[in-house]
Amino acid sequence: EYAAASVPIAASASGELPALFPHKQAALLHPAGNPRKLARHIERLRENPELAVRLARAAYRTARAHTWDRLAARVVRAAQTLARPPSP
Repeated sequence: EYAAASVPIAASASGELPALFPHKQAALLHPAGNPRKLARHIERLRENPELAVRLARAAYRTARAHTWDRLAARVVRAAQTLARPPSP
């Protein structure tokens, strides 16, 4: 939701987040359960508006590429490809 709203992300590096939002490229990620690192990341974003904007824009692009509509379209295309009869 933060990415779709163009808000910079500071979050724990868990699940699929590091793959979707690489650290320092689309988010500031920290080890899960490390509130001090989270606080430092939030402070860094607050002190560096250029970084915050750059990360927010990169995260937004990722979010746009992973909407339900786009994911559903990929599934439909794959199904259509599989449903085509083989070429002679």
